[in-house]
Amino acid sequence: MLKASSLFSFSEADLAAYHFFSKDDNPVHQLGVVFGIQLMARVEGMLMTLFELKERRAFSYIFLDKVWVNEPIYLTVSADQHFEVWSCDRKVGEGMIEND
Repeated sequence: MLKASSLFSFSEADLAAYHFFSKDDNPVHQLGVVFGIQLMARVEGMLMTLFELKERRAFSYIFLDKVWVNEPIYLTVSADQHFEVWSCDRKVGEGMIEND
């Protein structure tokens, strides 16, 4: 592992704000499951900061498990720019920063 993020999470208010914006009425989100695009947007921003990237990059990403409201989440990144997203000792996603 090359870098790791500090812990972060999504609150019920975060979910409500994203729901208002997205109009996504999938009932799973009413149970407290974080929107995948909401999670990935946060992860992309963190990757841009960790690697001090000035220009937008493409990211590949696979969701492996649900992330729930208020669960602690963290990101690990390897030297080859592969990354993993972890929550409550579960790997919930993985991907990589695509090079141009």
